[in-house]
Formats: sequence, C-alpha cells, structure tokens
Amino acid sequence: ADEAWRGQCYASAVEFWNPMDQDEAFSGYAPHTNSDEFVFSKGGHQGGEGSETAWEWYVDNVLEELDAPNEFFFDAATGQLHFYYNGSSSPAAPSPPTPPAEIVVPTAAQMIEIRGDMDAPAEEISIKNIEFRATRPTYMEAHGVPSGGDWALQRLGAIYLDGTKGVEISGNLFTKMDSHAVFLSGYNRNTSITRNEF
Repeated sequence: ADEAWRGQCYASAVEFWNPMDQDEAFSGYAPHTNSDEFVFSKGGHQGGEGSETAWEWYVDNVLEELDAPNEFFFDAATGQLHFYYNGSSSPAAPSPPTPPAEIVVPTAAQMIEIRGDMDAPAEEISIKNIEFRATRPTYMEAHGVPSGGDWALQRLGAIYLDGTKGVEISGNLFTKMDSHAVFLSGYNRNTSITRNEF
C-alpha cells in the first residue's frame, strides 16, 4: 500500500449507486494503483443511495485534503489529530475567535441497548430526563436495504430496543447524534417516546 494514502477511500464498482449486492460495493484502506486505476477492497456496506447522476465516491483522513472547516486528519502512527477549526465560538469570544479548549471525539454508536425477545421481553423500563450527546458517525457501518428501493436502513441508535414491552423514553435531549437517536428493531410493544428533543 502507498503510505501517502493513510485514510479510507470508498467507491462503487457500478456506474451509479443503487440498491446492489454487497459484492459490488468496494472500500478499503490505502488503495493500490494499477496503471491509472485505483484498486479498492470489498466493504463499505452502502447500496441504497438512489443517485443515477454520478459515480460517487468518498475520501477520508487524507492530510493533503484538510482544507475546509470541520475536516480532520488522524495520524495513527503519532496519535496526533489535525483539525480544521470552523471559527464558531460563544458570543462573548474574542475576535478573531480562538479554537475551543475541548474537542470531543465520540467513540460510541450506541449508548443504551435493551434486548429481549417475544417470549421473554425486557419490560417496564423508563429512560427519562437524560442528555444523550455525541455519538460517532456511522454512515459507513453495515446497512440493509429492506424494501429493495433507493434507501438503506442502519440498525443502530443511541438508544436501541429489540424485544421490549412497555419502554418509556421521555424528557430526554439528543444532541450531536451522528446516527439515529432511537431505533426500534424487531419485536417492541407499547413503547412510548414523548417530550424528547432531537
């Protein structure tokens, strides 16, 4: 692999993104070159994109491409994070604004996972008045294409329920979610999701 490419690159083997067999989707670390073509490994798990106007692809974590606010480059060898600050700050901040004293790098995709099954569901659970903040981006995690249409569904969420009865999710604040806030999968009955802020 070419050491100049430390990041991830993603592409589709077809001429446009559409619902596809995962054997047709490619991704990987450090693409190799073959003459004037990039060669990617399998992965990415994307497929329900629906665009027929371009052959989209994605490049991430390349230091030379760090040129716009909110972009970053993480050098795993040195443990150093390079971050292009977006210039936002509190109203009382000096001008020009200074970078924040704290940068949060989320690592969790799910914060609460409750699982049971139809015969023995997890029952009568309340999740109330909690601030859920900063889940990690999950757009390259495994997706399913449940309807065969032009969209994909990812079975992840800050709160994930599967096999439950009588769960109450109320009065919570969900902020900086880079995935679903609440995901109900499979068997769930009498779930109440009220007075939350997303």
